[in-house]
Amino acid sequence: MRNDISPMTNEQKILQRIVAFSMEVAQKMLDEYGTVIPFGVRAFADSDDVAMKCFQEEHPEASWDELIQITVDELKKIVEEENIFATAIVLSVESEDTIGIGLQIDTRQAPALFVYPYQQQDDGWVIEEPSQAETLVAPRVFV
Repeated sequence: MRNDISPMTNEQKILQRIVAFSMEVAQKMLDEYGTVIPFGVRAFADSDDVAMKCFQEEHPEASWDELIQITVDELKKIVEEENIFATAIVLSVESEDTIGIGLQIDTRQAPALFVYPYQQQDDGWVIEEPSQAETLVAPRVFV
């Protein structure tokens, strides 16, 4: 019997790692704050390391939009200085009828935004399967 499933590429593994890490941090923020404060994540091209930074404590008076811009600006600096394969901007997003975790992934090839709807239930937060959004929530990091 032939196996038509090809092994994941290194790039796919990096993207999988950044998504898993981002969602783990987002879940912890939901548990603690009831929302996902904007934060940035970066995945290195030449290692298994993933790192994140949230600027809320450094800029407690910043608006939501300012926190997003601060995060993007910082990721842009890091991309210029280090061997970064992908970045993510992660935050709570709202539409008329739903609230979700916005996970905007950016690589040198292209950006994509995925929204994971969530709702609170008796024993915590339930995060649903994502859908891909048409527009981005933040400027691109790789330009």
